[in-house]
Amino acid sequence: MCSQFLHSSCPRRTLADAPGGFTLVVTGPLGGGSTNVGRAGPAGGVDVISGVTTDSRKTLLVGRNRELARIEAAAREGRPVLVRGRAGGGVTSVLREVSRRLGVAGRSPATGAGSPWVPEEAPEQVLADAGGLLPPSIRRGNNLVVDDADRCTPEELQRLADVARLSGVSLVLGAHEDVPLVSEDPAATVLDLPGLGRDAVAHMASAALGEALEPGGGPVSCLHRASVGNPGRLAALLDLPEIEPLVHLAKEVPDPATLAPAFAAVLESAVMARVDRLSPDGRTALAVVLVAGPHAPLALVISAVGRDGLDEAIACGLLHVEPGQVPELKHGAVGRLLAHRLPWQLRAEAERRLGVAAERAGVALAPGPSTLPA
Repeated sequence: MCSQFLHSSCPRRTLADAPGGFTLVVTGPLGGGSTNVGRAGPAGGVDVISGVTTDSRKTLLVGRNRELARIEAAAREGRPVLVRGRAGGGVTSVLREVSRRLGVAGRSPATGAGSPWVPEEAPEQVLADAGGLLPPSIRRGNNLVVDDADRCTPEELQRLADVARLSGVSLVLGAHEDVPLVSEDPAATVLDLPGLGRDAVAHMASAALGEALEPGGGPVSCLHRASVGNPGRLAALLDLPEIEPLVHLAKEVPDPATLAPAFAAVLESAVMARVDRLSPDGRTALAVVLVAGPHAPLALVISAVGRDGLDEAIACGLLHVEPGQVPELKHGAVGRLLAHRLPWQLRAEAERRLGVAAERAGVALAPGPSTLPA
C-alpha cells in the first residue's frame, strides 16, 4: 500500500528556511557487520555519508560515559532511546559514539537520494512505503539511529517507529526538543544531557590548549561560566587563538572573576572580527553557505557566489571543508551566532543569489522544517 512521506499540501519552503533533514544511521549487527550511514532529507530516501566515522573534528564526549553506557545497554536490549539536549550540548557526538559502539565500521559509503535540493519538476516526492527510507540490508539485530529527530514530521517519526518495530531493530533518537512518541513510551529510555561540570571543562581545555588546567583554577572557572557548560560552545571558544591570552591572564590576576565578561564576549567579538575583514563578496559567500546548508549542491553555491568569494570565506577560518562538498560552519555555536548577527540585507542578498542560481540549475528547495540555527 502506498503512503505519502511528505504531504503534497505542504507549502514550498522559501530560501529563508535553511535546508536540512534528519541524520539517519543504520549500524550493522551488534559486534560488527555492514554499515550504512545516511542523511534522510525532506525529499525522502537516504543520502549515504561518511560523517559518523571519518569526521576529523573532535567529538564532545567528555563526561558522558554514564550516559553512553545507559544508551548502549538500552539499545542492545531493543528498547527505544531518546537523547535530549540543548543545541551544542553534544547530542550528535553522543549518537556518533553510540553508533560506533554498536557496530559502525568505517567502510566506503554508497550514494543515494536525500538532499532537500530536488529537481524543479519534482519538488514533492513520496515513498512507496516505509522501507523506501531505509537501506534494504536492515534486519533484526541492526540499530536505527536518528539525529535531529525533532525536525521530523509526526508522520516521519511514526514511520520510523513502525519500521523499527516491524523489523525488530533498535531505535535511538537524538533531539533538541521533546519527542513524545518516544518519551511517553513506558519502555523507552529517556536521557537529558546535562551541562559539563568543571572537571569536564578542565579536561577539554587541557587537551585543546596543551597544558594542565585545574578544575578549581581561574581559567577553568572563566571557561565554565563563558560556555555555561555547553560543550559545543566550549569547543568553539577553545578553537579561537584569542582565548589563549585570556587563559594565561586568568592564571595571574588576583581575582579571575573580573575576566568573566571578557571570556563571555570573546566568541562573538572574534567571529565578527573575521567577518568584518572579509570583502563584500566574501561576506556574501559566508551568508550563502549559512543559508544553503551543507547538503546543497556545491555547484549551486559556486554559481551563486563564485569560486573567489567562496575561497575567501573558507580562508577566514570559520568553515570546515570536505572535498567536493559545500563548506559548513566548524561549530554550531558560530552558526547560531551568525544567524542572529548577520545583517538582514546580507541574508536577503544570499537568498536572492541562491534563488537565481537554483532557477538556472533547475533545482528547488523541497518542503520541510527549517533548520537554521536556533
